Amino acid sequence: MNSELRRVTIPPHGHGWFNDHPIEVTAPNPGALEGFLEMSFKYGRPGNLKYELIVKKQVVVAFNEEGLYTGGAWNDAV
Repeated sequence: MNSELRRVTIPPHGHGWFNDHPIEVTAPNPGALEGFLEMSFKYGRPGNLKYELIVKKQVVVAFNEEGLYTGGAWNDAV
């Protein structure tokens, strides 16, 4: 598992967005790949991050005969 700590500060009632680096995969020709993502977020007031949100997703992506991405979906995972 490759884990990197990133800090992003969002003001009260603000919005936040974070784009990480792309994930490179070897595409089956044709076919689909299934993977799982798990991430956690700690939040609260500066110096008192007492809450945590854990997100787990199942991700499925499909590729055509040329290995080009044709679509995908994600669902909540347990």
